[in-house]
Amino acid sequence: MQITLRNVDRLQAQALSRLTLLVMGQTHRLFGEFQDWLIGQVNRHVDDEGFVNGVTLISGFSVIDDRYRRTVQRWVRMFEQARIQAASISFGTLVVKHNAYMSEFTEALDAADLNAVTQLWQQRRQRALQAAQQRVYGDGLQLSQRIWKLENGGIQQIRSTLATAMAERTNARDLANRLEALLGADQDMPRWTDDRLYGMTPAQRLASKEGLLTGTETRTQGIAYNALRLARTELQYANHAVTSEIAAHSPWITGRYVRLSPAHPQSDICDTWAEGGPYPKTQQILPLH
Repeated sequence: MQITLRNVDRLQAQALSRLTLLVMGQTHRLFGEFQDWLIGQVNRHVDDEGFVNGVTLISGFSVIDDRYRRTVQRWVRMFEQARIQAASISFGTLVVKHNAYMSEFTEALDAADLNAVTQLWQQRRQRALQAAQQRVYGDGLQLSQRIWKLENGGIQQIRSTLATAMAERTNARDLANRLEALLGADQDMPRWTDDRLYGMTPAQRLASKEGLLTGTETRTQGIAYNALRLARTELQYANHAVTSEIAAHSPWITGRYVRLSPAHPQSDICDTWAEGGPYPKTQQILPLH
């Protein structure tokens, strides 16, 4: 598809959505791998009666802690790269708009000039990302603190779940169910019921959405879900931060409006801002909540 001034903003939104879907899949993959490994560890410590041998499992807590920390560290590396990509998407839009509005002032750049321009916008992107990282959430925490909470809070939740199950003499199957609910891997992903998979032919599956689970009843507030929610928020904010930086330094922009998505679920502060405008292009508007 040819990128034009008419469709560039829509394509930018699509690119951000695709990046978010990629992060969503990778988040579930990483925490799902840990979830499967952890349940495997539990199954290794089951006695003849089907209950978990607490003594031997407790001795392996340090191994569990280490594996979980490495999982979170892998997720953080992926997440940080995604933040950079989310922030970079706006540069493609900038090029299209610059060429459309400033074409008569455009001239060929040599390698040195091109490198200087690239470094300029990389520095602005970095400043925008640093500002986003220092933003304080409604709970009073910054991004680094929320990541720390994800890692250390997750370890405490896992330990507490294991300790409670052992104290209650929980059987291995019930403990595995508790751990799956705690980790929440794949719980936010659309999926099909077994009845659909085994009760329909391939041709019937292609023509029907019967058995597709997408509602909130299939989701949990598990650790993977919390990681994904954090990632979604930060990807959006990183993209908005650079978009705002570009708007503030673009001579063809004189003001900004707030536009609502067609999927906006309910009336809130966003509707109030959408009714006003144009707002000064240097005003930091997003996120509103």
